[in-house]
Amino acid sequence: MVRPTISAIIPSYNGKDLLAACLPQLWGELEQYGHQLIIVDDGSRDGTDRWLAQEYPRARLVRGPHRGFATAVNRGIREARGNYTLLLNNDMLLYPGTLGRLVARLQGDRTLFAAGGCYLTPTGQGNKQRCSFCGGVHADNYRHEQATRTGLDAPAGGGLFRTDLLQWLGGFDELYRPFYWEDIDLGWNAWRAGYRIIFDGYARMRHEHGATIHRYHRPIEYQAANWRNLYLFAWKNLGAGMLARHLAGLPVRAVRARYAGYARSWLYGLAAALPALPRALCARWGRPAAALDDRGILGSAMVNQEQLLKQVF
Repeated sequence: MVRPTISAIIPSYNGKDLLAACLPQLWGELEQYGHQLIIVDDGSRDGTDRWLAQEYPRARLVRGPHRGFATAVNRGIREARGNYTLLLNNDMLLYPGTLGRLVARLQGDRTLFAAGGCYLTPTGQGNKQRCSFCGGVHADNYRHEQATRTGLDAPAGGGLFRTDLLQWLGGFDELYRPFYWEDIDLGWNAWRAGYRIIFDGYARMRHEHGATIHRYHRPIEYQAANWRNLYLFAWKNLGAGMLARHLAGLPVRAVRARYAGYARSWLYGLAAALPALPRALCARWGRPAAALDDRGILGSAMVNQEQLLKQVF
């Protein structure tokens, strides 16, 4: 079997300290393969470029003005030359052997678009971490019993993709700038085209969740961004039946937001989404024919469909 080649893409914004923690272990994993290491510097002002040239001179540095997650990652995707593309947040640490498990997954199944891992987030309780598979808190050496599950969202923060499919689907839609929902949008379109996404419970990654977003944005800003992009996702992707249900439910959503205490961020998000409505609707046309409809996607991709439906409706 031909040895796979991997293009590892890490977007970073003023994250030199996070890269210093992330790169040593990743570099050791990449050495087993033909590889590119692509660091996308999204307008940093902390000397990331000088540090990288000194510490990792073989890395490819792609620089550009600060435009947010989707734009930064897309810059890297355009540079990817490997069979597979590893997307990794700068606040994500791979456990030994994780990359090998993900490579084996994609090599063994041509229907897969991407494979992600089990994300473990520190809880502050000694060596305990919160598990993305079940939401529970486990010891650091815990292995989840469920080895594999499907997922709707593309594993943008830590996952391996088929480069040809990633580029064919166009990467992440920059409609969702600066962040949130671009991973679900890409995953939705991969499933729609007939490709699958899985998560391997034994491919583990430690995630310092939201380290960059929480540094530079107030809660009201990222909460409003989440609402804005939720609505843009629905307007761009849902079929006629689900879209009608979504629109009919907006008054109920407004009342719910008022009494649940998040009316301000909800209104900011909706107001920010409306100017982008024409672009979202235009994106509905010109896509490849669907292999799965809305219900087919949800039935195939999601362990718990209600998780998404409760947010959209």
